[in-house]
Amino acid sequence: MKRWLQEISQKYQGKVKITVKNDSPGHFWADVDTDRCFGELIVSESGFRPYRYVSFTVLDSRADTAQQPVFVYFDSEKDTPGDVLRGLDKGIAFIITDI
Repeated sequence: MKRWLQEISQKYQGKVKITVKNDSPGHFWADVDTDRCFGELIVSESGFRPYRYVSFTVLDSRADTAQQPVFVYFDSEKDTPGDVLRGLDKGIAFIITDI
């Protein structure tokens, strides 16, 4: 996930702000934001939640809209690393729209 975030940061330099909130063993949490969207990426060890390891949620941050997710990705036990990256790429597509 860190490599993926680095690639996004380089590709959209100056347009996307990435803030790592937690980078500890068993838990990684980062915000991926623009003027239009807030994204939250969480990677953690398996536990009681609706995803296996990866959660990526994107909210529309414009003042004239309700704070409802415009995109949610949760991995599952059947997902391959490629499936996870494709899910994250779909979330970035929502974040970078109109920038």
